[in-house]
Amino acid sequence: MSADDPARFLPHGGRMRLIERVESWDESQIVCLADNHRAPDHPLRGAGGLAAVHAVEYAAQATAVHGGLVGGAEPGLRYVAAIRDAALAVDRLDDLPAPLRIEARHAAGNDAAVVYACEVTSGGFPVAAVRLTLVAVRGIPS
Repeated sequence: MSADDPARFLPHGGRMRLIERVESWDESQIVCLADNHRAPDHPLRGAGGLAAVHAVEYAAQATAVHGGLVGGAEPGLRYVAAIRDAALAVDRLDDLPAPLRIEARHAAGNDAAVVYACEVTSGGFPVAAVRLTLVAVRGIPS
């Protein structure tokens, strides 16, 4: 699979596709980049700017791109079931001058659920860290 178009693995459309580039990836991890966090019309930006908690969405989207690259998964096959051990090192993302670097490492899992350890940095400085549990949609009763 090619990492040239990470947006094809994201369930979102338009400007909600936050991952802009894949820097590197292998079977167990992915490193993505995004420079859209300073955009005045960012879709998650509120009156006070883009809150650091939205780094979790960048992390979740990096896991979706990784899942697609590794398994050829179609967008929307997993959803975030749990957010654990979240730590934010900044208050806002929109005032960070450097691009966001989003690293997601596959920590555990199987076809039904996976866990990723994610870190977001900017200019080499920590922004956020979080563990995400993603669950396959196909196993959800209707």
